[in-house]
Order: sequence, then structure tokens, then C-alpha cells
Amino acid sequence: MLERGPAITKNGAITLCWSGWRDDDSGIAEYEYEVFKLRPFGDVLGMRGLAPVAGQTGTVGAGATQASILLTEPGVYCIVLTVEDACGPNDGNVVIARRFLIYDDNSTVEADTSGHHPMWAESTSDVTGGVWQTNLQDAMDNGPQVIY
Repeated sequence: MLERGPAITKNGAITLCWSGWRDDDSGIAEYEYEVFKLRPFGDVLGMRGLAPVAGQTGTVGAGATQASILLTEPGVYCIVLTVEDACGPNDGNVVIARRFLIYDDNSTVEADTSGHHPMWAESTSDVTGGVWQTNLQDAMDNGPQVIY
């Protein structure tokens, strides 16, 4: 298991935690973690050909259960944990886990109440005859009532 905290965060100080990894025959040799900032490839995000974020990689011994990273640029990140058994350096069995997160410490979403940018419906359903639905209650007054 690999945990990285909330999937969307404004806090760039991330603690990676892992547990449950084992190899009964040879034991675990090390954990390696790498952080990649995803970039657009056409209309998808990916990490093909990318190097890990500078300073956000590490290798720790078998007894470790966590590591800290620090994200400084807003973006979508992929954290990769590689677990290698103790058969031998760089030739043992490996298992890889990854998690994604969005880090953005400077964006906010606010409602514009100035009236300069009104909200309107771009389209309606033919089923309603183009009428905006203002009451969700049935004939017996059951269900939510829209109050505006």
C-alpha cells in the first residue's frame, strides 16, 4: 500500500507512507520513490520520457515506512514507489505502485457576485419544452423544492 495524503492539496509538504510489502523468501532490500510532474501529450497527461522532479527522489532501506517530498510548482504529479527484494542489487524482483495528486497552492475558485459575468443556461432539454425547472416536487408535494 502507498499513501500520499489528499488527492488535491494546497500543501506542498507531502509525507509518503507505505506498508504491507514483504518477500518471505529473500526479504525486502529497499524502497525507491520518484516524483514526476505530468505534462500534456496531445489531449492527455503523461510522464513518458520525463525525468523525476529534481530533489524529489530517494532510496531508503527495508525498515523505512515513509519519506517526505516537497512540491513547489502547481501541477498534476505522479508518485512512483518501487519495492525491490533482496535477491541482489538491480536484479531482484520488483513491484511498483503509483499514486497521483494535484498540487496547487495559489489558485482559488470564487463566485463572481458583481453581476458583470452572469450565469445562464446555454441549452435546454426538449423533454421540458425549454422551460427551466423550478420545482422538483411531485403532485403530493414530496421531494425537494427549489427556492430562488
